[in-house]
Amino acid sequence: MIGIVEWFESAASPRLDPYCFRLELPLAADSDVEYSPELVTARSGATRSWSPPSLGEQVVLLCPGGDIAAAVALGSIPQDAFPPAGNSLRELIEYPDGAVIAYDSEAHKLDVTLPEGGSVAIVAGGGVTLDARQGGVTVLGDVTIDGAVTASGDIVAKGDISLADHRHGLVRGGTDKSGPPA
Repeated sequence: MIGIVEWFESAASPRLDPYCFRLELPLAADSDVEYSPELVTARSGATRSWSPPSLGEQVVLLCPGGDIAAAVALGSIPQDAFPPAGNSLRELIEYPDGAVIAYDSEAHKLDVTLPEGGSVAIVAGGGVTLDARQGGVTVLGDVTIDGAVTASGDIVAKGDISLADHRHGLVRGGTDKSGPPA
């Protein structure tokens, strides 16, 4: 059976039970009755996942023994209002604000795109390692580092000025300053 989400409640502002939603069942014998089935999630044990339904989303209902009161919502069906997010083998999650997380297992490429003004926070008390030996790392924008910087290789500034190998002209002794890098 197919239901259409009419409203959704969260624990932050419950109208009935936390995390429940109501469905309209256009194909049911009594389509004016609202139902609140359980929502099946990908994981619900020590590892948990949550992706609440959207208003107007079509969901497939499993009704054990034909009992709508015991129904659980298994998943969604694409429709004109909510078409499929993709049409390739690339795994894709698209959020209402325009954020996209996509993985292409053939190209071995992960893309994360956030809307204008979006930000990313990575919190890891044990450290973060980026291993990009084959392609390097490119940063667009300013960088602020609050702590020491250690580099096992050379650091090269604009104009191919090497931190390890650059020379200064006009070198004098005492407290005089040397000239710019040569």
